Amino acid sequence: MRVTFYEPAIWRRETVRDALALAGVQVSAEVVGRWTKYELLLAFDWAIREHMRAADNTSVRRRPKPSFLSP
Repeated sequence: MRVTFYEPAIWRRETVRDALALAGVQVSAEVVGRWTKYELLLAFDWAIREHMRAADNTSVRRRPKPSFLSP
């Protein structure tokens, strides 16, 4: 099975921060500015999955919260 990720249509760090806010995670612009492209992808994918699952989309598979998002 191939791993797939949800990605924003336009890559902006603000988009990733906004997606994280939807999932209830607040991260400063400074911290997000230090993340690699891969970390941005993981953060966005996790946040969107959490948000969609919270809206009773039971077909959306949740993933573990990335360790770099923990305090």
